[in-house]
Amino acid sequence: MRTGAYAWLQPKRQKCNFSQPQEGHEIALADST
Repeated sequence: MRTGAYAWLQPKRQKCNFSQPQEGHEIALADST
């Protein structure tokens, strides 16, 4: 489900590019696991 997580993070990342990058990575890792 890596692709799905990445696609889902795409819009979120754009919104908060430098707001909370760590949070996005954490979500991606959780979804990937």
